[in-house]
Amino acid sequence: MKNYLVIATLLLVSMGCTQKLSEADKVGVEAAIKGFYSALEKFDYAQMKTFCAPDFSGYENGKTSNSIDDFIAEAKQYEGSSIQFTIDFVKSDVGTDLAHSVVRFDAHFKNEKMQMDLKTFENYFLKKIDGKWLISFYQSSYLPYENDKKYTSIHLLTIPEKMPFDVLNESITRLNATISKIGYPDCGYAFMEMVPDKNSKFNKILVGNWRNADVYKIIHEDQEYKDAASQNEKGLNPYFINDVYVKYSLP
Repeated sequence: MKNYLVIATLLLVSMGCTQKLSEADKVGVEAAIKGFYSALEKFDYAQMKTFCAPDFSGYENGKTSNSIDDFIAEAKQYEGSSIQFTIDFVKSDVGTDLAHSVVRFDAHFKNEKMQMDLKTFENYFLKKIDGKWLISFYQSSYLPYENDKKYTSIHLLTIPEKMPFDVLNESITRLNATISKIGYPDCGYAFMEMVPDKNSKFNKILVGNWRNADVYKIIHEDQEYKDAASQNEKGLNPYFINDVYVKYSLP
């Protein structure tokens, strides 16, 4: 009987130690994520790197970061802005040297030109390296905006073979970078291929996504956007001769 009591006591002690270890690791996991974004709020890139594993990578709303340097390059466009992050941990599962956290995430960016509010749902995968929890991979999905009317512009284009598509694509890429910089990374242009049809003269579609009419107006009236569009105007105009242009929106 004594042996059973001893074994039972040892099991209870062991379970208690495991629980304490798990809770301590959970705190470490969540502290790494909080520390990473606390450093980003101050644009302290060196400090951010201390929370990242060597193989850090991420996938955010369709964009891939293959390294922490890729992530930082994207973040630099917001320098000069005040940033505030609110992180709500939905759950954190911790193993011996791997962990997974699910996070609800609010981000607020503001400067003299723009204000941007993002709500996201995110997954973080961390590794324990030399006793420290480090972010290895993150995935972020932007949640829909409350007043998203799917406001969309469409250009139907006929691009002759002699006109290089790369020139047009590079110009549109620069415009998208400007749109992101002024506070609307989820808006901008994307190319679509036309399904071949002998009755259609068009071979490319340029789709613009703008949330709603107000956002469309804000972006297109922004001086930085106007400057970027003006710089590319001469090169772009030949591609839009005889195009068909329409807009649509949810009611």
